[in-house]
Amino acid sequence: MFSNRWLLLFFVLVASIAGIVGSSAVFIHREFARLESVTESLFRSEETRLYHLFAKINDIHRITSRYFSTKRTQDYEQITKSIEELKDFTSKLDPSNVDILAGLDEIQESIHAYQQQPITTDQTSLELRVKNDNLNFALEKSAQILVSSIQTKRAWKILEMENSLDRLSTKASAAGGILFIGLIWQLSVFYRQRIHPLKLQVQEQELQMQAQEKLMSLALLASGVAHEIRSPLAAMKARLYTLKTEMAQNESAIEDHQAISVEIGRIEKIVNSFLQLARPADPEIEIVNTRTLVTTLVNERAKEYQTKGILIKCGKLVDQPVWADPDQLRQILSNLFQNAKDAISERGEITISSKTTTINATPAVRIDVFDTGKGIPFNQQTRLFDPFYTTKKSGTGLGLPLSQILIGKQGGRIAFRSQEGEGSCFSITIPTAPQTDE
Repeated sequence: MFSNRWLLLFFVLVASIAGIVGSSAVFIHREFARLESVTESLFRSEETRLYHLFAKINDIHRITSRYFSTKRTQDYEQITKSIEELKDFTSKLDPSNVDILAGLDEIQESIHAYQQQPITTDQTSLELRVKNDNLNFALEKSAQILVSSIQTKRAWKILEMENSLDRLSTKASAAGGILFIGLIWQLSVFYRQRIHPLKLQVQEQELQMQAQEKLMSLALLASGVAHEIRSPLAAMKARLYTLKTEMAQNESAIEDHQAISVEIGRIEKIVNSFLQLARPADPEIEIVNTRTLVTTLVNERAKEYQTKGILIKCGKLVDQPVWADPDQLRQILSNLFQNAKDAISERGEITISSKTTTINATPAVRIDVFDTGKGIPFNQQTRLFDPFYTTKKSGTGLGLPLSQILIGKQGGRIAFRSQEGEGSCFSITIPTAPQTDE
C-alpha cells in the first residue's frame, strides 16, 4: 500500500514536470515565432516610412522649384495635394506632432498667398530662388522632426524585442532546470541555435540603426547649410556675370574672373553633394547587365588612367543581370574607380571582377574593385563611411557615405578589405534578376 502511494506520487510528479515542460515549449515556440516575424518586418516597415517621407519631400522640392519659375496652376495644385498627403502621413505617424502640422499649414498658406499675387517685373529670379530656398528649409525642419519620431518609435520596438528575448531565455533556462540532463542539453542547443543568433541579429540591426540615425542627422544638417549657401552663391554668380561684360578689354581681370568662376563651381559641386546626401533620389529599378556596365566604364577610363601610369582592367566577370538603378550603379562604381585611382601614388593596377553570391539568402552578384595602392591604415578603416571624413587633400568625404545610401536603397550592400602597403578591395553586392531567354 505504501509503495503504491509513492508510485502514484512519482507519476503525478512526472506528469507535472511534463506539463510544465510542454507549456514552456509551447510558449517558447510561439514567442520565438512572433519575435522572428517582428525582426523580419520591423526594419523593412520603418525604412519604408523613411523612404516614403523623403520621397514626398523630394516631390515637393522638385515641384516648388519649377513653380517659382513658371507659376503654373497645375504645379500649384500638385504642391497643395503633396502637402496634404504629407500632413496626413504626419497625423497617422504621430497625432501629437502639432508643431509640424502647424508649420505645414503655414507653408500651404504661404504658397496660396503667392498664387494669388500677380507676377510683377520687379520679382527677379534671385528673389524667387530665395523664396524657394526658404520653403525648402522649412520642409527640411519638418522632415528632421518626423525622422526623429520614426527613429524613436523604432528604438522602443527594439528595446521591447530585447526584453522579450531576455524573458524568453529566462523561461527556457527555468524549464531546463526542471528537466533531466538530456532535456537540459536539448534546451541549451535550442538556445544556441535559435534564440542566441536572433539576439545577435537584433543587436546588429540596432548598430545599423544607430549608424543610419547619425548619417541622417548629418545629412539634414548638411542640407540646411547647403540651403544657406545657395542664395548668396547665386547672387555672386549673377554679379560676376555682370562684371564680365564690363571688363572685356582687361586681360588681367578676365583671368581673375575665370579663377573665381572655377572656385564657385567647386563650391556648387560641394553644395550639390550635400543636398544629394540629404535627399538621395529613389532608385528606378530595372534589369542591368553588370558585365556590360563594368566593361563600358573601364574602357572609358583606360586612356586617362594610362597617362597616370595606372592600368585599369577587367578580371573575370559573370554574365548575370541584377535588379538596380543603372545611373546610380554607374555613379557608385565611378566613385570606387576614382578612389582606387587616388590610392595609387605612381604606377599600379586596378582590377574589376564579379562573381555570384548571396545577400540575406537571396542570389546576388558581387563586384570587386581591387587596387595595388598604399592601402588604408587600420586606425582609419572604422571611419571610412562617416560623412565628411576623408584622407584626400581635395576630397569632401561624401562619396562613400552616399554610395552606401544608394546601394542600400537598392537592396544591396558595400564592404571593403584593406591591408596597409598592399592595396584595398571595395565590393558592392546587388540582388540578381532572373535570367530571360533570348
